[in-house]
Amino acid sequence: MTDFMNNAAELQKMNALIRSIRENPDAVITSISITGYASPEGTYAANLSLSAQRAQSLKNFIRDVYGLPENLFTFRGMGEDEMRKVAAWIVDVLHNRGSNMDLGRS
Repeated sequence: MTDFMNNAAELQKMNALIRSIRENPDAVITSISITGYASPEGTYAANLSLSAQRAQSLKNFIRDVYGLPENLFTFRGMGEDEMRKVAAWIVDVLHNRGSNMDLGRS
């Protein structure tokens, strides 16, 4: 998990956050919710599965590294990152097809 792209840097940020919460005597972790995403390439079914696997992998990593109980976690996969998909479509429409978009003004 730590050797992919910038995962090591992101995991360090997460580690610092979890450590600061656990070191605060007034703070209690009551739940952790993880949502996974995938890029828009591939089929919807494959991306839904991949995003769920990513969320579960992060859950397992956090649970194992910090010794947190299973019942704290919920996770889900959302499939494609819809914002990226919409952004890619807008770029395609505006740049590759020479179209214009009027967002309107009040």
